[in-house]
Amino acid sequence: ALEWTLSSGQVERAGRLAVALSRFWWLRGLLAEARRWLGRVLAHTDRLPSRLEAELWYALGSAEATQGELERAEASLRRGLAVPGPAEQAYDTGLLHALGLVLSDTGRYDEARRMLEAGLAIDMARDDTRSRALSLGSLGGLAYNQGDFARSQALFEEALELQRVVGDLHSVALTLNNLAELARRQGDDAAVERYLAEGLG
Repeated sequence: ALEWTLSSGQVERAGRLAVALSRFWWLRGLLAEARRWLGRVLAHTDRLPSRLEAELWYALGSAEATQGELERAEASLRRGLAVPGPAEQAYDTGLLHALGLVLSDTGRYDEARRMLEAGLAIDMARDDTRSRALSLGSLGGLAYNQGDFARSQALFEEALELQRVVGDLHSVALTLNNLAELARRQGDDAAVERYLAEGLG
């Protein structure tokens, strides 16, 4: 279907299809395939609506980051942020969040925090609980990487509360694991066992 839409000049339709498939590709580990199709569609940015183009750059940057190609991922995510349009369109929280994680992974913690906090501000303005929980969890991870364990714990606990509200069990389990690691570093074995048992459940 992607081949047909591209070869017949239906670039916008191909872009919508590629965005719809991007989560499937990511979940199944088909990242090379994702990058190939996303790249082919993005070769026609002049024929894509702004919102769709930004979504495609986000999907491509996320796939590149997952494969450890952080320099490419940063470039793609910045291309997405540079797409002209209204603030809520060009500066989508997904792009800000993904770029914040890439910057954190490359040790640029101050810039990473600015990106993640900008995303969090949009989450709060939109009253987007699920995205807000994701941003808080990533800020908790950033604080952990910087050795600020008290702030990290507070952010993880705030994220965990929101993850439970929206029923995001995958994120709940990950956050419980993060809290267990913090407890381990502080020598609180009882808390480690409690967090891990709940996460396993």
